[in-house]
Amino acid sequence: MYYHGSIKDLKLGTILVPNPLGYTRQKEVSGIEKLFHENKPEHILIDRFNCVFLTDNIDDIDNLGGFTDFIFEVDIEDNIIEKSDLSWYTKAFLQLEEGNREEARESALNYWNGVTLEGVFEYRVNQCIIKNIVDF
Repeated sequence: MYYHGSIKDLKLGTILVPNPLGYTRQKEVSGIEKLFHENKPEHILIDRFNCVFLTDNIDDIDNLGGFTDFIFEVDIEDNIIEKSDLSWYTKAFLQLEEGNREEARESALNYWNGVTLEGVFEYRVNQCIIKNIVDF
C-alpha cells in the first residue's frame, strides 16, 4: 500500500499528477534540487521535478515533508515506481550548506541508487489514483 498526504480534500478516483509549482520548484531548495537533477543516473525513469511523492508508511508522511491534513491510499496504474531514502537528501542539503559539494554529490548518488541510510523512504511515481481516504 502506498499513501499520499495532501493539504486538499480530494475525492476518490482523483488522479494525482506532478505539481509544477510543488516543493521541488521552490526557490529555497533550487540549489539542492539542481544538484540532484544533475546527478540523476540515466537508469532512473522518474525525476524529482516531475513526480508524485508517496510513502508506504503513513507515519513517515510528516518526516518526508508531506501534508497530513488529508491522507490517501493510492494505486499506481502503470506500476512504475522508484524508491529512495530521503535521509540522503537531508544529508546532502546539510553538506551543501557546509560547502561540501562533492560529499553532497555522493549523497545524491546514494539517494538515486536506492542505498539505505536511515530508512525514511519516499517513492516517486508518474501519477496515481486515490482509492481510499485514510482516517489518521
